[in-house]
Amino acid sequence: MKWLLIGCIAGFLFGIVLKLPKLVGLGLPVLYSLVIVWIPGWSSAHPALSNGIFFGLIGLNVLLWLIGLGQVVYDRIIERRVQRLEIAAAIRKLKQQQIAR
Repeated sequence: MKWLLIGCIAGFLFGIVLKLPKLVGLGLPVLYSLVIVWIPGWSSAHPALSNGIFFGLIGLNVLLWLIGLGQVVYDRIIERRVQRLEIAAAIRKLKQQQIAR
């Protein structure tokens, strides 16, 4: 029974470890690092290239995060402008209705 519990907990943690990179967008760098682990001779023979590829993938992901953050901020700015214009139009309509009376 103890081993079943340990196996279930290990499986749960393994599932989280596999899904976490996908959630934060680091699937490709994690896959690359796993390939490097399986082919250790290449990474030790070409350390500058293997590190450059890895950090390039990390940098690309950071760039994509910043672009996504910029899109969210831009969308919020546009949304607030539209709300302000709608409020201003509603106020103008109310003023025109009051003047017409």
